[in-house]
Amino acid sequence: MFAQIIDQEGNNPLDSVFTYQLLNLARTKLEDETDWEYLKKKWTITGTTLPTDFSEPIKLICDKDYVPLHPFEDYEFYDDGYYIDYASGTINAIDTYPAPVILTYKKTGADITDATSPVFPSRFHAILAYEMAFVYQAGIDGDDLNFRMSAEHKMQYGMLKKLMLSWDADIKAKNMNGITDYDYRYFHNGSKITLIDQ
Repeated sequence: MFAQIIDQEGNNPLDSVFTYQLLNLARTKLEDETDWEYLKKKWTITGTTLPTDFSEPIKLICDKDYVPLHPFEDYEFYDDGYYIDYASGTINAIDTYPAPVILTYKKTGADITDATSPVFPSRFHAILAYEMAFVYQAGIDGDDLNFRMSAEHKMQYGMLKKLMLSWDADIKAKNMNGITDYDYRYFHNGSKITLIDQ
């Protein structure tokens, strides 16, 4: 799709290595723009070395209790919790915690190759092609026509991102026992939730 957008298909294809570099640049940018649900992962801790796909911590649980995260530069001032040593790639407990200790973290997506696809739903895959086209035509192959076309690509990227954010927000709401399929108001009566149509 990227080649079709920038009119570089047929007898004048772009270098495949360069194309995949652009593709994974677009993937990395998208992943870093928000805390996507599809990038969340759990790890039952078995040592101090972080998983190779670790990006940032979300929460640490031990015996159904939250374990607090403290700044690396200040961990000496605390008697419990944990800290991350990003330079060494380790997770370190300040106190002793019985197993199992489970870390939920945001992972770094794997590079996309000719044998793999993005891990988010295929209906959003075009977002990467539009970001690639924007980067290519706004800078790498920039001229008056391409500058004008790059703005269109950025608009298409923005529209798809809104849809993707809506999909992600829907997952987050349902994970919190929210209901988003209908327009409801929530009334709490003790521990019972009554749903009343607006």
